[in-house]
Amino acid sequence: MAAKKLLVVGLFLRSKGVVPAQGMELANLLKKNGYEVITVSHIKNRVARLLHTLYFIIKNRNKFDTALVQVYSGLSFYWQLISGVLIKSMNKKLVLTIHGGGVPAAMKKNTKAHMALFNKADLITCPSNFIVSTLKDYGVSSLLVENVIRLDKFPFHPKESIRPTLFWMRALSPIYNPEMVVEVIRQLKYEYKYENIKLYIAGPNMGLKKRIEELINNYNLTDNIELVGFVNDDEKLKYAEICDVYLCTNRVDNAPVSFIEMLSLGLPIVSTNVGGIPYIVKDNETALLVDSEDYKAMAEKVNYLISNPEVGKRLAANGRQIADVNRYSEEGVYNKWKTLLENL
Repeated sequence: MAAKKLLVVGLFLRSKGVVPAQGMELANLLKKNGYEVITVSHIKNRVARLLHTLYFIIKNRNKFDTALVQVYSGLSFYWQLISGVLIKSMNKKLVLTIHGGGVPAAMKKNTKAHMALFNKADLITCPSNFIVSTLKDYGVSSLLVENVIRLDKFPFHPKESIRPTLFWMRALSPIYNPEMVVEVIRQLKYEYKYENIKLYIAGPNMGLKKRIEELINNYNLTDNIELVGFVNDDEKLKYAEICDVYLCTNRVDNAPVSFIEMLSLGLPIVSTNVGGIPYIVKDNETALLVDSEDYKAMAEKVNYLISNPEVGKRLAANGRQIADVNRYSEEGVYNKWKTLLENL
């Protein structure tokens, strides 16, 4: 069968130190396996990106027969909605992949706009059962297709003890709530008396670095918290060796790649129970979960892990079973996409 000609609509930023979005990962995977793939857009400004995307679709309408549109929540959704309508007006096949953990809340708030896009799709995929379940409540069918995560790069690091050395890794953005992790460390230092507690905050600045630095200074935590910026895969291995607990303070999420990476590396996890996270792990079986914003509960859970290292070992061992190398491998994910595209 001749390879289909594909358009992938997503955010393809070219900034150094930015983790490639899943749209880019998907485009590269399909190119690697012989598909003809064009992509749009690399422009960050939403209005300029919309105009560029629409122009690109019209200009290149003879270069693709199927469009794979990456769908997120927030104002970006309307860029994807308009793109989807334009694509279908050209009698192209439309495949949507729902990534945004905020989509369920946004869909509840504006059902009509979301259904206008979803009803036009020839196929909808989701990287987690969280979104699959949400869409089902609206009568929308979708299929689970995981994100590619190269878990062979993230070997298990068994922990003999649980020390007060912690790791946090996401973008410094409001949806990932890095302020909460600073509050957790303040609680552990002053309420639980871990004077030498250490936290490494990893991730690119998305507007909150200055605020985090102010909190660290105000709470006298400069010796306890270190901002290390964007970390590559080799650096993730380093922090998996020197840290004993991974903290996740997200307000919104779907199927976080970093979460699966930490499970693979063997770090016991204390996380907020938002979005797709409870669909990945179970409280007290594969992670410890707390309510969003509840920094006191998170500090209590961390103290519990440090005081009961056998619990951390059990969580890490159970969590490693979730991080199935084959399930998230390039080959496994590509085979799913190959079957879906052939059957469109």
